[in-house]
Amino acid sequence: MNKFIGIGRNTKDGEYRTSESGIATYSNSLAIKNTFKNKEGNYDSEFINYVAYRQTADYLNKYSSKGTLVNIEGRIHTRSYEDKDKIKRYVTEVIVENANVLETKKQDKEEVDIPTNVKTDYQEKEIVIKDDDLPF
Repeated sequence: MNKFIGIGRNTKDGEYRTSESGIATYSNSLAIKNTFKNKEGNYDSEFINYVAYRQTADYLNKYSSKGTLVNIEGRIHTRSYEDKDKIKRYVTEVIVENANVLETKKQDKEEVDIPTNVKTDYQEKEIVIKDDDLPF
């Protein structure tokens, strides 16, 4: 199973683009603090690159920026490209399937109504459970 779930803060203002075919993309990286301390007694962080598409890209572009606390769920994807020196490079990133903005930057004084649980093109169909399906 290829599943990533992470909560962290955006490391920068994201990069929002629209492809030639009209598909919105949003890319950023998430700083996630480890739950354990290093030899020096400090918490290290992991920096995870992520990319969102379509409605999720619009949502993240509108409601998140540098320092925003974000929850992302998705799958890990590795791609390769050739740089200007013809050296093959690899990039590992999370393709976001669901995102929630949990907290905006502390310097934002105005209240913003941030929707949660944004539906994306990748979410599964709703599961209907009948009373007869329950074991009790």
